[in-house]
Amino acid sequence: MKNFNRSYLKIILLFRWMVFFYLLTETFSKVQKENFLNFPQDIFLLSIGIYYLGLTLLSYFEERKVFFIVFIILDFVIASLFFLNRVIIPISTPPYTFCLLFSLPILQAGFLNFKLSSIIALISFLLFILLKETFRFFGIIKEPSVFFSSQFFYLISFFLLCYLFVYLFEMLKKQNEQTKALLSVIESGQELGTTNDIDKLIDLIINMLKSLFNSQSTVIYLKEEVERENILKIKGISTPQKQLFNDFNPEAVPGILKMIFKKKNSCFYEDFQSSSEEDFLPKSKFLRSIMAAPLIFEDKVLGLILLAHNQVKRYNGESLKLLTMLANQISLAIQNIQLHHATVTLAITDSLSGMYTHGYFQEHLEKEFIKHKYANQHLSLLIIDVDFFKTVNDTYGHPQGDSLLKQLGGLIKSIIPREDLICRYGGDEFTITMLNTNRISAVLMAERLRQAVEEYEFVLGSKIVHITISGGAASFPEDAQIKKELIENADRALYESKHKGRNRISFIA
Repeated sequence: MKNFNRSYLKIILLFRWMVFFYLLTETFSKVQKENFLNFPQDIFLLSIGIYYLGLTLLSYFEERKVFFIVFIILDFVIASLFFLNRVIIPISTPPYTFCLLFSLPILQAGFLNFKLSSIIALISFLLFILLKETFRFFGIIKEPSVFFSSQFFYLISFFLLCYLFVYLFEMLKKQNEQTKALLSVIESGQELGTTNDIDKLIDLIINMLKSLFNSQSTVIYLKEEVERENILKIKGISTPQKQLFNDFNPEAVPGILKMIFKKKNSCFYEDFQSSSEEDFLPKSKFLRSIMAAPLIFEDKVLGLILLAHNQVKRYNGESLKLLTMLANQISLAIQNIQLHHATVTLAITDSLSGMYTHGYFQEHLEKEFIKHKYANQHLSLLIIDVDFFKTVNDTYGHPQGDSLLKQLGGLIKSIIPREDLICRYGGDEFTITMLNTNRISAVLMAERLRQAVEEYEFVLGSKIVHITISGGAASFPEDAQIKKELIENADRALYESKHKGRNRISFIA
């Protein structure tokens, strides 16, 4: 788009150079004929020529809107003054020069906005007619001169050509934007499929949206079930005003985000602050333009995308179409990662207890041991075993024994910190890998777990059963220097607990 705008500017600059060189040539040809500057005609021409030279050079180096607006006003004023001078003090000016002067503000306005260019063209044409009739009325011109009869036709023709040129530029600009948008969607789809890490994917999405929409605030919400409620949690955010955005329950809050979640439709506000509706989002000066789209996969809302800017009218219908297309691509990428994680979790999770498998325990412990050894941190391992589990199976049957292990797994999860890893080691044995935990802390946590199990009432059919567990703990670096040694010492400590009468926690002294 920048190159496209540059091409348009070069056309405007070409028109400016044409005016400048004509005025310069006209002035110096008179000087050569008359050997002096004729006041005020020649000075007038020369000063206008110098003005256009300066404006041309400034146009080449500056593309800010404020300069374009100044250029439009100055071009319009100069064209009007040139017209007045031409009528009052006759100057032999070819028709195309006069047309070029009036076409410059039209073309310059077309760079900013097609409607603005149309208004400038209409004003220019009406001004020409008004001035002509005014001069006739006050007797400044007696009869329609060659100036009016010939240039009137040229002026109308040139206005129409400029109008057509600006219109074509607007159409090409829109087509270029649409092509760019489609390419962005295709490229985004390819990029989004390059990772299976949800955090990396969210970072990629944030950067992509910021680049495409130049948004000051970009927020990605993903749906999570918390205590049987659907909560939209912020998973990715890029904004200098993070305090304006929070997790929320779409069922419990009013406003735009609830509407999008419920109706599954994208929408935008040109000026959100002027909206009189009650909304979960604050009416802040940083949230003037807002655009949001749902992340939908197979008619199920996975989350939301929210873009915001502190300026009004930053987003329009075309922006919304592009965001909606990107949201479809993003939804597919998120769903693929969630399915991938679900498959991986299923492969490493014990179906009976809901704990991780023995294989995952070995893999995880290997990684954590290396990490803690390198960081010079403590790492502890606890192995627990259900006392007299065979008696439970023989008395209540294997299905009830499986039920007991499932209930035990849930109890362990409720006590052990979330960052620690719980695995089913085999049979009725469980392992707990305690990160950044020394031997004393590990034994205290194990003792707390032992007491909780002893007091818990397990339901086996119509019976209430009490059980106990035995455990063995080992820690790095106190009890082991390698992973194998850590497992062996924890296992030895477990059998020491069994040997000493069960329902206890031991460690290798």
